[in-house]
Amino acid sequence: MPGKIFVNYRRDDSAAHALNVAQYLERTFGASNVFLDIDRMRAGQNFPDVLNDKLSACKVMIAVIGPSWVTLTNDDGQRRLDDPEDWVRLEIAHALKRNIAVIPILVGGAVLPKKSDLPDDLKPLLQRHVATITTNGFRNEMAGLVRDIRVIQQGLPWGKVSAALLAIVLLTLAAKHWTQQSAPSLWFPLMTHRDTDSSAAKTAAEERKRIEIEAQRQTLEAERERLKAEAEENHRVNLETQRREFEADRKRLTQQNQAEKETREQAELETQRLKDAGEQRVKSTDSYTGPTWQATECSRQADELRLHDAERKRFRASCKAKLSK
Repeated sequence: MPGKIFVNYRRDDSAAHALNVAQYLERTFGASNVFLDIDRMRAGQNFPDVLNDKLSACKVMIAVIGPSWVTLTNDDGQRRLDDPEDWVRLEIAHALKRNIAVIPILVGGAVLPKKSDLPDDLKPLLQRHVATITTNGFRNEMAGLVRDIRVIQQGLPWGKVSAALLAIVLLTLAAKHWTQQSAPSLWFPLMTHRDTDSSAAKTAAEERKRIEIEAQRQTLEAERERLKAEAEENHRVNLETQRREFEADRKRLTQQNQAEKETREQAELETQRLKDAGEQRVKSTDSYTGPTWQATECSRQADELRLHDAERKRFRASCKAKLSK
């Protein structure tokens, strides 16, 4: 029976990446042959005993290293790798002491730690061949990792595997430099190959991506509907407010127009009343003062005529008197 696979990781650093790697390995080697601490322990079990049992049954350890794997600290501000009781450190150190094949995997853009960054019991980790897992190349890179694990499980000494991988890397770099990027890229079965389950892995990756995209789409759709409903409610409230203001202004103008109409009608009535009163006074004056004025005028003219006759008579008498002398 092939040896089992132990996935070592730090939760605050690379839990999601470790879970993806473990699920891929489970689909390839079977869930019972892959140990991930979050789902392989039952309540009440002793953590150190379970880890030791699992390590004793494992032939390969996957050490998942994320961007903050080296720098994470505990509650006291101490770097976790410097804590002798840190379980990530203990698991890797015990695997190295048991001569278990430990494969460091860099995820999330992480780089290989410096020798000065590691405690003494983890420094041999830097002598192991490192694999890099990226989001864009997940399928091909995991397929290569599966091929390496199968080589280890078949009994090839890990030291020879590491030496062979190192030689292949050096040859690749030399060929690339020699051809100055003009020669076709080399293909090495141990590093880049097509595994028999690549189609299933591609399907699973595409399904996972589709689910993530669908979840994002649903989230955006829900947010869009919420914003649309909020905008419609605000628009409705604004229209209602404007309608009420318009109705209040309309009532106010109607009242003003009614008051002005009543004032105008009163003014017209008063004007008509004054006009009627003036015409009445004129008629009264014509009825009573007209004949009296005419009689007076006739009497005055008669008096003037009599005065002229008296003057004329005196003038004649004077003339006769002068002639008789």
